[in-house]
Amino acid sequence: MLLRPSVWTHLGVSHSLPRALASVPAGPPRYRDHRTAPITRVLAACYTTLPANGRSPKQSSSTPQHAQLRYENDMPFLTLQLSTGNQTAFRMAPTKPVSVLLEQIKEEDHSVEDIAVYDLPAAGAKGDGFRWARSTASKYILQMALKRGGFLLSLNGQRVRVTIPTFEERVAPLRKELENVEKEIAPLAATKRALDEKAHKSSVRMAWIGLAALCSQFGVMARLTWWEYSWDVMEPISYFLGAGTGILGYMFYVLTSKEYSYETLAQVTVTKHQARGYKRAKFDFPAYLELTARADALAARIEALRAEYEATDVAELTAKPTGSVASDDVRQRTTKNAGVSPALT
Repeated sequence: MLLRPSVWTHLGVSHSLPRALASVPAGPPRYRDHRTAPITRVLAACYTTLPANGRSPKQSSSTPQHAQLRYENDMPFLTLQLSTGNQTAFRMAPTKPVSVLLEQIKEEDHSVEDIAVYDLPAAGAKGDGFRWARSTASKYILQMALKRGGFLLSLNGQRVRVTIPTFEERVAPLRKELENVEKEIAPLAATKRALDEKAHKSSVRMAWIGLAALCSQFGVMARLTWWEYSWDVMEPISYFLGAGTGILGYMFYVLTSKEYSYETLAQVTVTKHQARGYKRAKFDFPAYLELTARADALAARIEALRAEYEATDVAELTAKPTGSVASDDVRQRTTKNAGVSPALT
């Protein structure tokens, strides 16, 4: 007995089920499990659960038209619009293979069956870009994308271009932060420069005083040797003066852990005068060092990003950075801010 269509609708079953039940053959079943096979076939073909509004749910199968890559604290995140219309961010771990990212996308969007990553062809190049192997580390794809301006993501055969931020976009917040730090450093650097110049002048004055003392010693020894006394009297005195000088030099090494020399003596004198001047002027030297270290780190990061974007080939992309360019630039800028020679800082 078949129920009326209104009854089937009230039960939440599609109208095609009564017709399908009527079309089931009455002869002996040809299935291994003759008790359940026909009804399974019918339900698989015709049974549809309807929502409360009576409309069938629709699953969007459209492929996202755009995707972008952004960096949060130097960690890349791929923002992709799924078939459901939601914007979803995927963490692209540089050291892990790209297959991890692809599987995450397939897990979030079940409509994606075929997915791959392609290189973006260079400007003016003919043909399509090559396909990256799933075992490739994500960092190599990212490094090549910085050179190409992006990469292609193939979703169910349709390629979507993934845009990446430019060098200026990535360094803009770093430059702004560096500018703010340098504004904080400027007054401290001016005060330090004045105190360092004063300490340097004091060290030069001490050096002239030492020269005058040595000349006076030479004159006194000559006077006592040839006019007042004889060499027989002054010889042991000169010996003990020379031995005393050696003892003073060894004492200098014990106190400072530095070899005694005129250059080292000048550096120690300048350092002592600097510390004394900072204390008198209430200059916050630790805060100055912290700000300069922060500025140096920002400048080094900007140079590192510049090196990534200006790479010209794969060998240069995969080479380890030496850091010499950034270190020299940081050293010169710090010395310029301090206003003294590197040996005095």
